Amino acid sequence: MLRCRLMVSLNLWLNSVVSVLSISLCLILLVVVFSRRLYRQLLFLTAYVILLTPAVLVWVWLSHSPWLNTRGGFLYYWTANSILTFLRLFILAEICWRVLHEYRLVWTLAWRALAGVATLLILVTVYFLMHNSHDYQAFILTVQQGLDFTQAVLLLMLLSIGTYYQIKISALHRLVLVASCIYSAVQLTNSQLGRYTKVPTDSLFDFVQHFTFILMLGIWVWAVWRWADLPEQPARKIQQATYDQLSSVIHARLALPNENLSKMLRRRPE
Repeated sequence: MLRCRLMVSLNLWLNSVVSVLSISLCLILLVVVFSRRLYRQLLFLTAYVILLTPAVLVWVWLSHSPWLNTRGGFLYYWTANSILTFLRLFILAEICWRVLHEYRLVWTLAWRALAGVATLLILVTVYFLMHNSHDYQAFILTVQQGLDFTQAVLLLMLLSIGTYYQIKISALHRLVLVASCIYSAVQLTNSQLGRYTKVPTDSLFDFVQHFTFILMLGIWVWAVWRWADLPEQPARKIQQATYDQLSSVIHARLALPNENLSKMLRRRPE
């Protein structure tokens, strides 16, 4: 009996902490976004924050009301999460364009690879949606999982492309991407748990998801406050002296293969 009371008290305390931190960080992020004029760099992140703030306020109110343990509470929770996850895909696309568009060759290859993978994953999601169309709960959870998985894969691909081609990603963009990737990975697990529960529970997985969301908001607040007002750095170009040196080296290395290829083409069969 005492253990049960302690668990209830702990759950109430954790829920209060989650509510206070979520609302506080959402409001702080909203203020910082407009004070730092983030809309000049990341328009979709600004839109995300504008929609996120009332969504969190409604959810906090709903979580402390009798409507929590209803079908409507479940549908609101996962529908709002799916919409916000879908919007985070646009944040990723905008950051991808801002990071890579000045590197024309890399951008040409990257957007095709990212679009191809995204299309494939969305088609897989649609396939599973067709098998879960009879149940709205299974339908919305499939959407949530598909979007989270697509976002996590695309985030990792973008970071890998930047690392491979040694493209400098600004601290603002990098922190937004990393925080989103961590939250998407945790949310992917949490949405799978949601398939087997009527409503989000006060389980360990649920609190991990909530505190990961708080961590994402905290990282975003720090990143926007620290780097949003800094001007974007232009693409780093090779200096002319380095270009001249590398050109001669590349020409010397290609001369022998080209010469051998020419000999092979001129050679006639006996």
